[in-house]
Amino acid sequence: MHEAVTAHVIKPSLFGGIALTLNHADSIEPYGVKLVISSCFETGVGCYGLVQLAAALSNPHVAHGLATDRWLSMDIVDPPFNSDRGYFPVQTSWFHTVRKERLEPIFSVYA
Repeated sequence: MHEAVTAHVIKPSLFGGIALTLNHADSIEPYGVKLVISSCFETGVGCYGLVQLAAALSNPHVAHGLATDRWLSMDIVDPPFNSDRGYFPVQTSWFHTVRKERLEPIFSVYA
């Protein structure tokens, strides 16, 4: 890897999932390259997982791109996934309910 590269931004949902992202993190670590996790408009279900992944991979000084919640008109989880000026509380577990009635408008588009 070129020494001018200091960070690599990955969207795990498009990159191939958590396992490939973890493998990639291991491959760039010897070069001192920071891995930045970025979302691609996932609902709270996916974003909560990405927050956990980002917290497990990096130091607290890496700014990840996970605050896409403000672009969604609603979330399918209750309580909704919300960032606070780009910050998320990292917890060992989240207890959220997927709201079926919030899925119906999404499914009707693809019916």
